[in-house]
Amino acid sequence: MTLKRQLLLLGLLTLALPWLAVSYIQQLDSTLRQSRLDSVEQLAASVAHSLSKEGALIARLKQRNLQTPALFTAELPKDYVLDGYLTEWHYDEADNAEPARRYSKNNGWHPFINLPTGVLAAAQFALVEDGLWLGVAITGVEATLFSPQRESFDALILRFSHGVALRVITSVAGVAEVQRWQGGRWRRHFEDVALWQMSAAQTSGSLQTIELSLPLAYREHSVTVEYASAALGYSVFLSPQNNPVHLAYRDAEFTGLVGDYASEQQRVTLYDWRGLPVQGTGSLVLGAGLPEFNERNSWLMRLYFLLSGRPEYRYQAPQVPMSTEHSEWFFNRVSPVARAVVALGEKGQAPVGWLVLDKQDARFYILLAGIYGQFVFVCTIFAGVVVIALLGFSSVHSWRIRSLAKHAEQAIDPMGNVRAPFRSSRIPDEIGQLSRSFEALLRRLGAHQEYLKSLAVKLSHELRTPLAITQSSLDNLEVSALDISQRRYVERARGGMARLSSTLNAMSSVNSLEQALMHAESETFCIRDMLTMLVDAYQDNYPQQVVLSGFAEVSRPYRVAAAPELIVQMLDKLVENASQLAPKDSTIEISVSWPSEPAGELTLRVINTGPPLPSAIEQQIFDSMVSSREASQQGDGVHLGLGLYIARLICEFHGGSIRASSIDASESKRALVTFEIILPIISEG
Repeated sequence: MTLKRQLLLLGLLTLALPWLAVSYIQQLDSTLRQSRLDSVEQLAASVAHSLSKEGALIARLKQRNLQTPALFTAELPKDYVLDGYLTEWHYDEADNAEPARRYSKNNGWHPFINLPTGVLAAAQFALVEDGLWLGVAITGVEATLFSPQRESFDALILRFSHGVALRVITSVAGVAEVQRWQGGRWRRHFEDVALWQMSAAQTSGSLQTIELSLPLAYREHSVTVEYASAALGYSVFLSPQNNPVHLAYRDAEFTGLVGDYASEQQRVTLYDWRGLPVQGTGSLVLGAGLPEFNERNSWLMRLYFLLSGRPEYRYQAPQVPMSTEHSEWFFNRVSPVARAVVALGEKGQAPVGWLVLDKQDARFYILLAGIYGQFVFVCTIFAGVVVIALLGFSSVHSWRIRSLAKHAEQAIDPMGNVRAPFRSSRIPDEIGQLSRSFEALLRRLGAHQEYLKSLAVKLSHELRTPLAITQSSLDNLEVSALDISQRRYVERARGGMARLSSTLNAMSSVNSLEQALMHAESETFCIRDMLTMLVDAYQDNYPQQVVLSGFAEVSRPYRVAAAPELIVQMLDKLVENASQLAPKDSTIEISVSWPSEPAGELTLRVINTGPPLPSAIEQQIFDSMVSSREASQQGDGVHLGLGLYIARLICEFHGGSIRASSIDASESKRALVTFEIILPIISEG
């Protein structure tokens, strides 16, 4: 794994900072939320304790608790108009075309019982200014209008506990007649007003709606509601067995008891033990105090939900009936609302009512969400900056290491020679120290190579004098009278002297070549003619092998600009090396490949059959004093590996390169050995 990737993975660990921030936020939110909920519970308990001491309130609650069954009577705005269509009553506008959902308990309506399948009938009482209204909706059954000639027709019948009985009938859609039971029969009653409308419903085919206005005083009496249907053949009731139901409503008498707790941030509501409202105060406007904050602009609370890990839970009315004291939270898109439900009455006894306190802290939570967002934003930015800094740091150091590796590779050529001086870094760190160590190492290696290059000249100079003395001593011994055994030892000494002299001559030739290269000049000549003459000469010098030449057919003459005496010397060394290693009667081929372009690279190849080259030193065999020959291949002569080194020097002088390769034969231990010389020679004709 690269350094950059390692540091990248290390930098990714900084992403734990936002995660830690979110975890901290969730823990802090839980603590603050519980603290707020405790304060709301304490406030609700304090208010409930104060209200429990109000004797009139407790008496009223006990009275309402005895009034069973009961229906809650909601309040409608004062500007509502009695038109018989029930358009002003409580229902969801989205359910306008579906009566079964429009006139449901969720919208405050109370269904009639013992209804057949497909028939819907529901009623609702409401207070409008100084009157009591009754709304009834019937669908799924056709209405039978009143007619003197009919014995049965549809009618809505109400019987109050104070002895008043009313009947609503209609003989034409839109107009209803209210009758009162007096003197043993139904008489028309003009004080009450009723309207009976009929329209088409989307699913049931017909919809009847009835609106009836009654005196406000009727709310204090229980009532039975009965709908007599001629089509059904029987009556349906609003309560089981048509028992009287009581009307529960908000009692304005106790408004002052809870009025002190009214605000846009808080709502206090009193309920009887069944969960029917008795009195309430406070509007609880969600997001109050934050005019710029609404349902459509709530990204801060969305962020709050995301960070706190809490799902959205919209604010809603208490679930009734209530059974125990409890507290809960509502996480809506505007601001969280805390709710506490506390029992009213004496401790240790059954509750006579319930107090529900809803309190929101919109500004506090909006500011808290803003702080949370800024905190996570800063942590994320910090983590991003750290990752970018680590990537930049790793990129710089990775570039420095790659640059160091590149310079180190370029400092030594393929032949192992030190090239230009190695430029080290001056930065005082580990990578800079490593580059300076490379520089010192290459400097010492270069000095050692220079010493090895001059070693041949020094040895040749130092050994010439002892060699001459030894030679003269052997000459003097030959003049003396020597027996046969003594002469044998002298001949052996002369053989060793000859080999030593040959070694010194070979070492001197390298030095001479290096001096000659400094003064060599190029000239234009036909390399094809030169190779033709050389092949003939090589055939005469090495009759034990067959020397051949190969030339590619080209349209231009083989004229090049080079130093001909150096090219001849290079080929002499290569052909001599091939002849020494090639078996008898084998072929040595010298070929030339001419470039297709006027300016290109000339390729010379010397190919022979011989022992394969060791793969470990295919390139090192061109170094000075390196030989791959075994002892059995040395013969009587000496071989120091200087011939191929001389060939390399000549190639480098002409700006070319030389390489060796061998292909093993499949049927013998011999191989096809090829020495390839590539010279960038410019043709001049």
